[in-house]
Amino acid sequence: MEQVVKRQKYIIDLASRTAQGFVLDGKHEEAIPAALHALRFSTEVYGSNSVQLVPAYLLLAEASTGAGRLLQASKYLSQAQWIVLRTPDCSVAVQQKLHRSLGLFCAAEENFEQALYHLANDIYLASSMFGLKSVETSGGYFHMANIFFHQNKMDIANSLYAEVTDIWHAFLVKSLRAQEQIINSRPEMSPLTGAEAGGKASLSKPRYCTEPFGRQILNNPHVPLFIFTLHGISTFTGDHS
Repeated sequence: MEQVVKRQKYIIDLASRTAQGFVLDGKHEEAIPAALHALRFSTEVYGSNSVQLVPAYLLLAEASTGAGRLLQASKYLSQAQWIVLRTPDCSVAVQQKLHRSLGLFCAAEENFEQALYHLANDIYLASSMFGLKSVETSGGYFHMANIFFHQNKMDIANSLYAEVTDIWHAFLVKSLRAQEQIINSRPEMSPLTGAEAGGKASLSKPRYCTEPFGRQILNNPHVPLFIFTLHGISTFTGDHS
């Protein structure tokens, strides 16, 4: 039984990551079947009223909204909201994700005042966990900026876009410096290994060639959001520099 549950949790994770990847690629229709699989197995593992189902409902809502299925997205969000309200000890992280999803859905419906309300809660909850200048909080700033841009409130929109850019610039600079320090702290390696036993010296790549810090930065889970954010800013402002 334990092995079955372990396999089901693996499928939940795989299906969720697959659906999220489709959403990031703008392939919302393709994301829906994977998200439904995540919901199905989450229900089997945790039960139909568990807060563990909320991520799958939110993913389905995001994919459905992107696919233009607003009525279906509304149903998924209502289900997620109902579970959160019935869970007194629901984590701040889940509440924050719910508010962001509600904000994006309201924006899609052009209910901008309600969208700003939910995104303000998103930013408040994210900043309480990670800080005002965190990459986790920057997503709320970005989505809020898009709404102000749509309303032609350019001063506010540009201020928020600048905040997002500053947060990500600081994050990437800090990450690159940290990786440089790790690389610089490693002992120098000779290009010749000690293969004297065979009477021959073989060439080997220095460690930094096989593990460049750039690749490690790109593997950071937040970087795809940063690329998406920059793409969104250039799309909304027309600045592709």
